[in-house]
Amino acid sequence: MKNIKIILIISMVILMVFSNMGCKRAVSPKEMYTYINNPDKGLFLSKTAGEMIFSVKYLPAEILAYREYKYLKNNLSYDSILNTYVHAMTFLLRIGMEDTDGEGVDPAKEIASSYGAYSTIINRMSFNMKEYLYLRVGGEKITPDLVHFESTVEVKNEKVFYVTFAVPGSFVNDSSNSIDIDFVFNDLFFGTGINHFLFRSSSIRNIPKLKL
Repeated sequence: MKNIKIILIISMVILMVFSNMGCKRAVSPKEMYTYINNPDKGLFLSKTAGEMIFSVKYLPAEILAYREYKYLKNNLSYDSILNTYVHAMTFLLRIGMEDTDGEGVDPAKEIASSYGAYSTIINRMSFNMKEYLYLRVGGEKITPDLVHFESTVEVKNEKVFYVTFAVPGSFVNDSSNSIDIDFVFNDLFFGTGINHFLFRSSSIRNIPKLKL
């Protein structure tokens, strides 16, 4: 019963996004990237905790589908690809650390006392990150369906994760509900505790439509 309630809540949030697309202005992919990267739009949230820098960005289904459509060249139509994303919510989590020269340092190396300790941290990030992430939506706690750790070296040595919360598409709900989404990172790596990133329902509803 509880799982059904969770699915209903997330489904309502997702349906709010797509039910409002008909009356929205359409933007190019470049404009969409600019939009979601603008902190004023409420889709890119960041905070500092001591030397640590955390940011979470909501990635609309349309931009995920466009990226796959453009770069993977799998012969599927854009609409077909989009249908695989519309019943999920995906966020991009970045974890970094400040330094004096602005180049950035690897936060995992900074806290590791040895190479073995560093390997342990990376292993936990690679395979156990689901344990430290969840959403709070309408009073319910929702755990990720998938967490992908980007193992490539990122700019400023950030640790980067794609976090996806999947929802079946068989539920139809009232899309007029306004439900804020609290993305939570329980940081047991760097000792900063529980970090909240609150995405307002209005910010998600106002995302423009993508024009190819």
